[in-house]
Amino acid sequence: MSAVIEGPADVPQLWPIFICYRRVDGGAAAQRLYEMLNKWQTAGLDGATVQLDVYLDIATPGVADWQSWHRPYLEKARALVVICTPGAKIDEGPNDWVHRELDWWLEHRQTAPIVIDPLNEGARYIPMTPEQFGNFVKAEIAKWAPVVKASGAKAD
Repeated sequence: MSAVIEGPADVPQLWPIFICYRRVDGGAAAQRLYEMLNKWQTAGLDGATVQLDVYLDIATPGVADWQSWHRPYLEKARALVVICTPGAKIDEGPNDWVHRELDWWLEHRQTAPIVIDPLNEGARYIPMTPEQFGNFVKAEIAKWAPVVKASGAKAD
């Protein structure tokens, strides 16, 4: 799966990606995804080379104040990847980083999170309440329906 683009010797544009997961049961999937995606290069929409710059908390430098790296990276990320596991679905309260990250993203971004289902369980472990998920789906349909209709795409 080599996606390195040959081209000018210029420095590729970095696209920050943030992986959100629960360590207890999503760590292996998060680590594998990080290994597959970090530093991966491809052509951007304008043809210029882009390189994924993936944030996985356990892959960052060991610093006493890890939050000084964590939150700013979430805020600059172009995509949020959520590893959906039973542990990720559980909201452990106000200090739950999985839900803080997801809540921040949904409040501040128009781009939907990328949902990874490592257990092949469908929507079962998406870390949202049924009401939040329903509202999210309705918003996505409203946002993308005009694009799909204009494209003439048809479901098979």
